[in-house]
Amino acid sequence: TMWESRESEDNAQTNPVILDATLHTIIGELAIRGTVTELLMQGLAQATWPCRFEVIETAMAPNSTIILDGAHNQQGVEALVNSLQSEFPECPMHFVMGILRDKAVDQMIEATLPLAKSYTTVPVPNPRSMDAGALAGRIKDMAPRVPVTAATSIEEGIQHVLLTADSSDIICIMGSLYYVGYARALLQK
Repeated sequence: TMWESRESEDNAQTNPVILDATLHTIIGELAIRGTVTELLMQGLAQATWPCRFEVIETAMAPNSTIILDGAHNQQGVEALVNSLQSEFPECPMHFVMGILRDKAVDQMIEATLPLAKSYTTVPVPNPRSMDAGALAGRIKDMAPRVPVTAATSIEEGIQHVLLTADSSDIICIMGSLYYVGYARALLQK
């Protein structure tokens, strides 16, 4: 199931209008006014965007709610948090986080803290990956009472969170698309 984030909703409403205006400027006022926008809106309604607030089902945890989101910068994390608060108010969140070291790490952590029941940090398969242990240390410094586990691999991180989360909790696998796509493939096996 794909759920729209607030950022996606804003873009989905604005981009077709801009495209429609551009097309009409280029091709003139042919007898298609309204048709282009209608077709674009139909297409967007049917479009999916894997790893963008995607709720995924997995045989590894059939009763769990798992969300995948490639929120890899501060703006993306803020949109993710807004969507989580809107869709799952009052639900405990277990974050699996892997990010690149050149991102706004502290701001990304800070945005998720109000929702966090726990964190599991993972390495990202990219030379710019922030070390999972270093990321866990930053989270511990910012939230000493929140449980944090540093995993040595994406597989280990996912296994850890699936074993520790209750089925009523929300698991949010978020951060760099370099690893979130890989996590998606693991969970779909």
